[in-house]
Amino acid sequence: MIVVERRKLFIIYVMKYLCKFIRIHIFSYFVIHFQKSPHKPKERFRRYE
Repeated sequence: MIVVERRKLFIIYVMKYLCKFIRIHIFSYFVIHFQKSPHKPKERFRRYE
């Protein structure tokens, strides 16, 4: 019982850590992408409109 609970806690901890890492990675990717080409996304939005 105790071992199973510890495993669950460990899995939850790892999942939370991965979620944070993935969010930071995606956010940094978007920031870099928009800094490189800030006018391209606006053009795309205009085309769709």
